[in-house]
Amino acid sequence: MITRHTRRAPSDATIDGACCLLESEAAKSYITGGLLVKTITPRTPHRSFVDICILVIMTLKSGCPPSENFGNQCVTTTDGGLLDVDQAGSVQLLSPEQVLPDDLTAIKEYAAQKKLCAEQVVEVEAFIKNSSADREAKLFVMLLALRNELNKNISVTPAYEISPDLRTKIKNYAIAVLLSDKLESYKGQDAKHSVLALLNKYTNHDVPTEYAQLDMAVCKVFNMKRVQIKTAISRSLKSPCQSILCLAQVIIRGTQCTVNAALCARIALLRQVYVDNPGFGFWIKVDKHLAAIRDESGGSPHEWAWAFNRILQDDMKKYSLDDDLAIEEAPVDDSFQQDVDNMIEAVALNATTSVGATPRADVEDQTINDISSLHVD
Repeated sequence: MITRHTRRAPSDATIDGACCLLESEAAKSYITGGLLVKTITPRTPHRSFVDICILVIMTLKSGCPPSENFGNQCVTTTDGGLLDVDQAGSVQLLSPEQVLPDDLTAIKEYAAQKKLCAEQVVEVEAFIKNSSADREAKLFVMLLALRNELNKNISVTPAYEISPDLRTKIKNYAIAVLLSDKLESYKGQDAKHSVLALLNKYTNHDVPTEYAQLDMAVCKVFNMKRVQIKTAISRSLKSPCQSILCLAQVIIRGTQCTVNAALCARIALLRQVYVDNPGFGFWIKVDKHLAAIRDESGGSPHEWAWAFNRILQDDMKKYSLDDDLAIEEAPVDDSFQQDVDNMIEAVALNATTSVGATPRADVEDQTINDISSLHVD
């Protein structure tokens, strides 16, 4: 019943005239975009720009680009009728009453494809019989109703909060990193990145996707732990002075760290620096001492350990008590601290090889690469 007519493309002058009349970039894109031109190419003489304007207006009002069948003899418009294009290329707007039977059959078939219920099909039939103004008003009302339903169903996602269990893990890793004999800087990024990497490796089920909040939580814990360490050192110097063993036990209380010679040596260095620099810039001074030890050791782990052992011996001579003799020279089955030390070394190695080189491909480095992708500062 609906026939297709293949038609020649309108001339450039006709297209330009139509665009000027419409004064619409959207209309121009429909005319010159290809699909519309392809579907309105008559063999009969060129369409007038008025005909093109009618087709473009119809397309823009429908809200979708023309289909392959757009050049048919009869084209449905949103005004409730059809554009009847005859062989001569003239256009006539038919009323809804003139096209309702065929149009309704097609719409019912389409409704069945979309699996509308019987009540909805009845609503569609009534909708077609309405005037254009009534249909537009009903569409607007339905859109508002749909928006209300969506607003009711949209649940506001609560702000993420670090769980108590995860916060405890952050505290345990933070103090272990700060007291590790492998840490070469307190004010750089290595300490924080080491904790983030440890969390990513050992607590994947707890680590949130909101890494910005996780990063902030780690920074807060580090600040708190630095204050606690500095406060404990300050109190240890009051009369009577605490031995290094007692001071270490105070600092690690409530954590997974264990007292050993390496940990006590690191605390001894912190106390040594505090005696000369108790005020502002304490941690910067600590980093300078660490840099000096690193330069003197020449990168040798043996020389590095010997330097810290000497610092520990000096502290014990100055503040020693008999219980200092019970300090273990090496940790006994301290897998927790060993994991922390390994991660600190992996982070440091990744930092030195990240520019122009490929980090070693072990478990720690893969974890470091995951953390590096978070863009945390």
